[in-house]
Amino acid sequence: MSEPIAFVDEFFTESSELPSGLHRTHRVDVVLVTHDGARWLPRTLAAIRGSRVQPDAVHVIDTESIDSTLEHVRNAGELITTLQSAPRTQAYGASVAQAVSML
Repeated sequence: MSEPIAFVDEFFTESSELPSGLHRTHRVDVVLVTHDGARWLPRTLAAIRGSRVQPDAVHVIDTESIDSTLEHVRNAGELITTLQSAPRTQAYGASVAQAVSML
Protein backbone atom coordinates (compact mmCIF):
# COMPACT_ATOMS: atom_id res chain seq x y z
CA MET A 1 0.00 0.00 0.00
CA SER A 2 1.44 3.39 -0.97
CA GLU A 3 1.71 6.31 1.43
CA PRO A 4 -0.81 9.13 1.04
CA ILE A 5 0.43 12.32 -0.59
CA ALA A 6 0.94 15.11 1.95
CA PHE A 7 -0.84 18.42 1.64
CA VAL A 8 0.79 20.89 -0.75
CA ASP A 9 1.62 23.30 2.11
CA GLU A 10 3.90 20.67 3.60
CA PHE A 11 5.90 20.60 0.36
CA PHE A 12 6.58 24.32 0.44
CA THR A 13 7.85 24.87 3.97
CA GLU A 14 11.43 25.91 3.21
CA SER A 15 11.73 26.60 -0.50
CA SER A 16 9.73 26.91 -3.67
CA GLU A 17 11.16 23.69 -5.07
CA LEU A 18 9.05 20.57 -5.22
CA PRO A 19 10.33 17.44 -3.51
CA SER A 20 12.15 14.94 -5.67
CA GLY A 21 9.83 13.07 -7.95
CA LEU A 22 7.08 15.69 -7.99
CA HIS A 23 6.62 17.99 -10.95
CA ARG A 24 4.53 21.08 -11.43
CA THR A 25 1.98 20.15 -14.06
CA HIS A 26 -0.40 23.09 -14.00
CA ARG A 27 -0.06 26.64 -15.21
CA VAL A 28 -0.61 29.37 -12.61
CA ASP A 29 -1.98 32.71 -13.81
CA VAL A 30 -2.99 35.64 -11.62
CA VAL A 31 -5.88 37.88 -12.65
CA LEU A 32 -5.80 41.20 -10.84
CA VAL A 33 -8.63 43.69 -11.37
CA THR A 34 -7.77 47.16 -10.11
CA HIS A 35 -10.03 50.13 -9.44
CA ASP A 36 -8.46 52.93 -7.38
CA GLY A 37 -6.57 50.31 -5.39
CA ALA A 38 -3.31 52.17 -4.75
CA ARG A 39 -3.84 51.78 -1.01
CA TRP A 40 -3.75 47.97 -1.23
CA LEU A 41 -1.70 47.33 -4.36
CA PRO A 42 1.82 47.44 -2.85
CA ARG A 43 0.89 44.73 -0.38
CA THR A 44 -0.87 42.68 -3.06
CA LEU A 45 2.08 42.87 -5.46
CA ALA A 46 4.48 42.00 -2.64
CA ALA A 47 2.37 38.93 -1.83
CA ILE A 48 2.50 37.79 -5.45
CA ARG A 49 6.27 38.31 -5.53
CA GLY A 50 6.67 36.43 -2.26
CA SER A 51 4.51 33.49 -3.23
CA ARG A 52 6.29 30.16 -2.93
CA VAL A 53 4.78 29.11 -6.23
CA GLN A 54 5.45 31.90 -8.69
CA PRO A 55 2.77 32.55 -11.27
CA ASP A 56 3.48 31.96 -14.92
CA ALA A 57 1.72 35.24 -15.71
CA VAL A 58 0.06 38.19 -13.98
CA HIS A 59 -2.75 39.84 -15.94
CA VAL A 60 -3.98 43.23 -14.74
CA ILE A 61 -7.22 44.86 -15.81
CA ASP A 62 -7.50 48.44 -14.60
CA THR A 63 -10.87 50.16 -14.65
CA GLU A 64 -9.64 53.71 -15.25
CA SER A 65 -8.20 54.25 -11.78
CA ILE A 66 -7.78 57.91 -10.85
CA ASP A 67 -5.36 57.35 -7.97
CA SER A 68 -1.77 56.07 -8.28
CA THR A 69 -2.79 52.49 -9.06
CA LEU A 70 -1.29 52.50 -12.56
CA GLU A 71 1.97 53.90 -11.21
CA HIS A 72 2.24 50.91 -8.84
CA VAL A 73 1.41 48.48 -11.64
CA ARG A 74 3.99 50.01 -13.99
CA ASN A 75 6.62 50.03 -11.24
CA ALA A 76 6.06 46.29 -10.75
CA GLY A 77 8.05 45.80 -13.96
CA GLU A 78 8.46 42.27 -15.22
CA LEU A 79 6.06 40.86 -12.63
CA ILE A 80 3.17 42.12 -14.77
CA THR A 81 2.65 40.16 -17.97
CA THR A 82 -0.25 42.13 -19.42
CA LEU A 83 -2.01 45.38 -18.54
CA GLN A 84 -5.31 46.27 -20.13
CA SER A 85 -7.75 49.09 -19.55
CA ALA A 86 -11.46 48.77 -19.05
CA PRO A 87 -14.17 51.39 -18.66
CA ARG A 88 -14.46 52.80 -15.13
CA THR A 89 -18.04 51.55 -14.96
CA GLN A 90 -17.22 47.97 -16.04
CA ALA A 91 -18.37 45.43 -13.47
CA TYR A 92 -15.84 43.28 -11.64
CA GLY A 93 -17.08 40.07 -13.26
CA ALA A 94 -16.79 41.58 -16.73
CA SER A 95 -13.24 42.67 -15.92
CA VAL A 96 -12.34 39.16 -14.80
CA ALA A 97 -13.86 37.78 -18.00
CA GLN A 98 -11.78 40.25 -20.01
CA ALA A 99 -8.61 38.96 -18.35
CA VAL A 100 -9.61 35.32 -18.72
CA SER A 101 -10.16 35.87 -22.45
CA MET A 102 -6.41 36.63 -22.69
CA LEU A 103 -5.39 33.28 -21.22
